[in-house]
Amino acid sequence: MSVVSLVSLVFVATIASLAACVPEDAELGTVSAALGECDESSWGCSSNSPEVDHYGFHELNVYGAGGPNSPLAGFVTVNGRAKIYKGTKVYDLVVKDSRIRGYSAGRLALYGDALVGAEMRVKIGRAADYVIRIEGYRPLRLPYGTYATIEAYQLSWYSSVYEPNGKRNICKAPVVVTPPPSPTPDPELHPELLNMRSGETLVFEGDRFDSDNLTTSDAYDSSWVNFGCAGHTLAKMHLMRHTLSANATAHAITWQDRQATLKLLAADYCGIGRPFTEAGVPLTWQGDVVTYRSAPMVLEARWTENGATCLNVPRLAASQPDILSRIATVCGSVPPACPNAGSFGFEGALRVSALPEPQ
Repeated sequence: MSVVSLVSLVFVATIASLAACVPEDAELGTVSAALGECDESSWGCSSNSPEVDHYGFHELNVYGAGGPNSPLAGFVTVNGRAKIYKGTKVYDLVVKDSRIRGYSAGRLALYGDALVGAEMRVKIGRAADYVIRIEGYRPLRLPYGTYATIEAYQLSWYSSVYEPNGKRNICKAPVVVTPPPSPTPDPELHPELLNMRSGETLVFEGDRFDSDNLTTSDAYDSSWVNFGCAGHTLAKMHLMRHTLSANATAHAITWQDRQATLKLLAADYCGIGRPFTEAGVPLTWQGDVVTYRSAPMVLEARWTENGATCLNVPRLAASQPDILSRIATVCGSVPPACPNAGSFGFEGALRVSALPEPQ
């Protein structure tokens, strides 16, 4: 699926599929999802995720259904503008610098703690059946690069079928395979979440991700808003400065670098959008602002924007002895063996991944 055709996914498989996936009485953040492990000694350590499109959506168009590229879903618009509602008041919805804002008559009127309780209506086809509600707000420091803060949100959803109860989080809670180091900078946080908390969502504008092909765009497009759940690929990309919205270019991170990281996190060895990873798989890697936090034990692969340039030991080798055969079946071949496998250097690649020492 191309980036253009991904528009049809915006909210499609959609929050409607949320209703089928999550029981009405599910507590906030009780449903597990995918999160790998890196180095537990690091507060700024990232890990792998097996998906981008959690719950079938990861982006919404601010011009709504029928907007640019004719997306099938987006925010509900009034006079061509997305809206955010709080009580009886209606504001123009703006997502800028990874922050949700409400404007009235061109002036900032709704932001920060006042966002709690505000709602954004979602249009699917011709029906505005779903509402995303802000249940919580928290400033968040980006853990990599120059000092900067963004915002994290607790977001719930409801519909005409499911009444609002604040419990249907749009994000699943990530699986954490090791406890946080003790003591941690904040006992509520875990290093694998990169300063986020379970159940939180990042909302950021501008970037486009094709979840079928595991590619990313090289151009900023403010008409698209991304949703990244704690511990999942989009949130990691953003927190590691691998999005345009997080000022990747100022940190000399090119779109090739960003796409190489996307391929690495998903274990898309062949570069065709087919991931070979699963929840709870330990991984450590380096590239640009991210460096090994402890000595890696076994080289996994070296990466460019096209996938793995070479493959030494797949991250699932221990649990799936036939993994190389599976890769060959899906891809037609296996990436060549890595030269200098005892070295954890780049050897001309953009990213290097490795299996860490057991904790």
